[in-house]
Amino acid sequence: MSRRVNFGQQVNLLGYDLPQTGTVSGQTFDLTLYWQARQPLGVNYSALAQLVDEQQHLYGGQDNLHPGNLPTSRWEPWGFVQDHHAIRVPPGTPPGNYFLTAGLYDPTTWARLPVNEGGDTGWSDVMALPVTVTRPATPPTLAELAISWPASSDCQLQAKTTPTNLPPSAFRLPPCFLGASPERETLQRNDFLRVALFWEAVDVPLPDYQVSLRLLAADGAAALAESSRPSFGRYPMPVWTAGERVRDNHALWIPADFPARTYQLQMQLVDEADQAVGEWRELGQVTVNSE
Repeated sequence: MSRRVNFGQQVNLLGYDLPQTGTVSGQTFDLTLYWQARQPLGVNYSALAQLVDEQQHLYGGQDNLHPGNLPTSRWEPWGFVQDHHAIRVPPGTPPGNYFLTAGLYDPTTWARLPVNEGGDTGWSDVMALPVTVTRPATPPTLAELAISWPASSDCQLQAKTTPTNLPPSAFRLPPCFLGASPERETLQRNDFLRVALFWEAVDVPLPDYQVSLRLLAADGAAALAESSRPSFGRYPMPVWTAGERVRDNHALWIPADFPARTYQLQMQLVDEADQAVGEWRELGQVTVNSE
């Protein structure tokens, strides 16, 4: 597909190949980009290809340090480079509409080249292609979810012990918590703490629970907290289906002046009346560096 985009007056995107614009979670989007230097380049740029939502929250991606396996400082302006990316949709990713984005950045500073011409409205430094993710026919296995901090929950036991003599309005079973996976356990300030929570919908329909996360310091004080519906609000629990396993992404901003130390990351559900559902659950430890 021909698509000319000017990145920072340095590189042109000439076009791309995207054989399919839809896939199921757990599968891969294959994206090939065609780059051309506008002039000899003094910086070795890297290429990014990411799966994001309409608010630009990150769900998956794949970078190439040297696009087309050739440092950009060696690109000839009269030629072009074919740059392939395989962007895997993590198992459990909520179904819906997303974007595949592509751009270039300096790996020494993480600064992206801006889009000067040919871009998409609302996207200042990437090309954005609309794509769709659908729910798989069968839920992903625990092995496929590859949970870093697994919980001890027995979802089958939880389902078997659900009371049967109470009306739904009197008792609604919360989703079974499977565990969590942080993007990193060692964090830099002025960046995000990204963590995926994993759930299984044992009893549906589910209430419209929110998920609260907090960082707890050694003295027991909450240093940082946030609450939201699952996956940045785009996949609320009432729409989950029976037996579905959901990857629920969250991101907490770590400000530049945040105290550098080790924290306990905790999670708790909150109901529609803003009441806690159960106790705070310990997920794992993260460390914020001073540099």
